[in-house]
Amino acid sequence: MKKLFLPLFLISFMLSGLAGAAAPDVATGSMVSYWPLNGNANDAVGSNHGSGYVSSYPPGISSYSAKFDGVDDYIDVGPSYNFNSVGGGFTLSAWVKPLDQTPNAPYSDSGRIVGTYSSNYPDNCASGYGLTAYDGGVMSFIINQGDCGTNQLTLQAHTAVGEWVHIVGTYNINGNYKMYKGGVLVNQFSGFGWGIDDESTPLMIGASKSMYGDQGYMESHFNGRIDEVVYWNRALSGSEVEGVRAFYGERNCGDEIDNDFDGFIDACDADCNDDGDIIADSNGAPYSPYWYTEICDDLDNDCNGEVDEGDVCASTGIPYWTDMNGNIIDESADKGDTVRMNVPGVNLEGEAANFSIYNSTGTFQWWNPLTWFMQDDQSYVGKATIQLDTAGVYYFIAEIPSLGITSAQSTDLTVSSSTDDDPLILEIQNPTCGSNFTIGTEVEIIVNISDNDDEVTGTLTLNDTTILALTNGVNSIDYTFDSDGEYSLIASVNNSRGKDAKDISNIIITDSSSDKQYVAACIDHPENYASFSNSTVDFLATSTSAIDCTSGTCELINYDSGDLLYTWTFPDDAEVGNLTIYGNSTDLNGNETLDPYNFTANFIASGDHTATLDVSFI
Repeated sequence: MKKLFLPLFLISFMLSGLAGAAAPDVATGSMVSYWPLNGNANDAVGSNHGSGYVSSYPPGISSYSAKFDGVDDYIDVGPSYNFNSVGGGFTLSAWVKPLDQTPNAPYSDSGRIVGTYSSNYPDNCASGYGLTAYDGGVMSFIINQGDCGTNQLTLQAHTAVGEWVHIVGTYNINGNYKMYKGGVLVNQFSGFGWGIDDESTPLMIGASKSMYGDQGYMESHFNGRIDEVVYWNRALSGSEVEGVRAFYGERNCGDEIDNDFDGFIDACDADCNDDGDIIADSNGAPYSPYWYTEICDDLDNDCNGEVDEGDVCASTGIPYWTDMNGNIIDESADKGDTVRMNVPGVNLEGEAANFSIYNSTGTFQWWNPLTWFMQDDQSYVGKATIQLDTAGVYYFIAEIPSLGITSAQSTDLTVSSSTDDDPLILEIQNPTCGSNFTIGTEVEIIVNISDNDDEVTGTLTLNDTTILALTNGVNSIDYTFDSDGEYSLIASVNNSRGKDAKDISNIIITDSSSDKQYVAACIDHPENYASFSNSTVDFLATSTSAIDCTSGTCELINYDSGDLLYTWTFPDDAEVGNLTIYGNSTDLNGNETLDPYNFTANFIASGDHTATLDVSFI
């Protein structure tokens, strides 16, 4: 026998609402300035900070780089004795991604990468030194002694346009000049002396500063990207230049190079080195520059075998409001409604978010510090019940403290002055009542809950054991039935306004090896907790099913078979009374009566009523 209990509500509801990175010094003690160009032109090891204008800071060789447009972008580091009195030698190093240098008079075919080189017109007296790019990927290391162009040295190297390359120029006290490309010596000259000692000549990145009479102006604007610019006050050796290339450019601790010059070959083990750390100071103490901490750049910065692991690539998109069914609110919400605050993003799994809500003037309204949960590991979803006394326009901002992320301002939500309540709809979509399966079958159980303006919570039980927590939307679970019998799935929920809903699906699990009879009683109409404005209610139970298994064969028994006995129990004030009805439409005494699966009952009084159905084999 299978019993089905159906509560009915015949009352109306009254609803209301209220309204400075530190640079690792490969050449210990000789690095003067280091410009990583990670969003600004600050000197990471000294005080020679740059100013000027750069188009943008896109991803580069290490974190970000500076993008120069070849027209008017530049960085002016300013004059410095450290850059101009170079009798003891110097090294200039930069990573560049050159494009064809755009015409920009004078010297339209060149773009300055970095240096103190400066010209004076109309005398054409040039002074200083620097790394320069020309059309076609030609790179030059230029030295000029300031005697109006008669004593100039130019070393050149060729590289591909549009590709990153490491360029270095060195000078030592003996007058030896060398140029390196990609860590390899490509050009050199000896015996060229140095005679400039002019503290007023500025060091520039991405352009040159020249004089026409007493008027200064910019020229030789670089077209492309520049990254990791470094100045040492001595000439690095060839092995040191290669170490710089490997260290700054590829950050590859498995390159079989002693990048930190401590006598050990660096290896990519758990701590990125076989001797403790890839970079150590002169005393061997660990040194951990920021690019050996994982950053979002498609590289394994910390050499642990994973790329961009953890939350380094975490980000958020534009937040927006939805109803509790997940639909974007494009009109308005009402006082008393519960709404969702959605923050899309990536790599947000496991991080908590706080939601703050503001009115259209930016005045803080209320805060929901704990009302959040993750959805599909890709977005934050908070929920808030509108408890304001006045209508208006509102937005929210989400903060993710553990990641240091604050979202953008959300789309606007208009709150009307009315109070409305959308219906609560609950349905066990699968399996439907009366379904049958063989023992051992895995069944996807699906429960759909719809309530646009309220939060819904509840449980799904299987024969009185809870198997799933329920909320707005589609809820599902895969369940394997390991034993035969009659099973009752009951979904019970309530919403944030106190409204209840229930749905029942009785199913059969058969075992053909046993001689058994199974019954699944189903009330198709009315729904649980249904409300009616009149006293007449139609009852329908045609989904009821039964199965008779005998001698290894199972036979389906239809709902209208004379083999089934329907027993209905109603309140005393129901005109149908308490009925025991056969499938052949006769009662136990043989009198003609109602169809047990399709009839009408009249309720004399309003109020809460229940109906119970038992179905069994005769």
